[in-house]
Amino acid sequence: MLASLIVISSGPSTAKSDPDPTTVLVTVAQANAICLIETETLPAEQAMAIAKAFLARQGITASRSNTVQRNQDFNTLMLAYIEQRGGCEQLVQELKQ
Repeated sequence: MLASLIVISSGPSTAKSDPDPTTVLVTVAQANAICLIETETLPAEQAMAIAKAFLARQGITASRSNTVQRNQDFNTLMLAYIEQRGGCEQLVQELKQ
């Protein structure tokens, strides 16, 4: 999944605009949580708890995650990732495999 997110930012760009590993992980975790919620696969609290636990296992603090999510480009990047995965329904199907 992480490689898929990096593909989103490929194309004419500079190293400055490529997402750093923390941004990639936060984006994927949040996108997964959003899609689990939107498809009613999991309740919001459970989906967000899973995302937070995943990020904690990766060594990403809640503070760092919040900083990434406050970036003006975060929602665009997250929505692009979801779209690239085929939308929430497809993303959730991949998560279930």
